Amino acid sequence: MKREDLNKILGTHKLWVDNKDGGVMADLSRADLSGANLSRANLSGADLSRADLSGADLSGAILSRANLSRANLSRANLSGATLSGANLSGANLSRANISGADLSGANLSGADLSGTGVGVIQNLAGYHVSVVHGKSIRIGCQCHTKEEWAGFSSNEIERMAKGAVAWWEKNKAAVFALYESAKP
Repeated sequence: MKREDLNKILGTHKLWVDNKDGGVMADLSRADLSGANLSRANLSGADLSRADLSGADLSGAILSRANLSRANLSRANLSGATLSGANLSGANLSRANISGADLSGANLSGADLSGTGVGVIQNLAGYHVSVVHGKSIRIGCQCHTKEEWAGFSSNEIERMAKGAVAWWEKNKAAVFALYESAKP
């Protein structure tokens, strides 16, 4: 895609994000944006499904609620990017830099996360589980280090959610295995 065409799409998308006249949601589905510099771009809500963003610089970009399903993000720089609520189902994130990225509420089902240090179980007996190896384990809305999870008492677990102790006793081995499998 030519830079001038991309700039026009980004301009009208900004108007759309700001609810201004002339605004149009960016449709970059299937676009070839490999190697593009989209650092700090605001693409919240944009359609980037099946786009080729391999090697692109998306550091600090805002991609909240964006559709990135089946997009190629291999080797992309997503450091510090906001991907909250984004649809990344089936996306290729292999060897992408996602350090400091906000993935809260993102749909990562079927995504290739090899080499990223992240592992995800979209639904483990009713809870969304994700891990960043060496940093944290998120179960539902609770995010703690592996050491903290291992050290919580039954009372502390039960205060997190009613019935959580039984769930934790049944699933903690799977959660810790996911943590170990997420090595970068």
